[in-house]
Amino acid sequence: MDGFQEFLSRSLIFITYYFSRLIVLKALLNARAHEDDWPGLFLFTTSLIFFGTPFRGAEDISQTEMLAAARSKYYDDDI
Repeated sequence: MDGFQEFLSRSLIFITYYFSRLIVLKALLNARAHEDDWPGLFLFTTSLIFFGTPFRGAEDISQTEMLAAARSKYYDDDI
């Protein structure tokens, strides 16, 4: 994994379409719960862009609030 460390400080932007948003949200939940296994994945995610979803937008919602909303859809033993 030569050069891996240089990528740990780059911003991550996820662009998803329809149901793939669930995969991204689940991945971020796992990254937050298991930071040693997924270093930087949650911390450096700066944007989530959802296309073709029933969302009507989320003004002034923080990453933590979005994670809490996503987490409310899963049981703790699912993470």
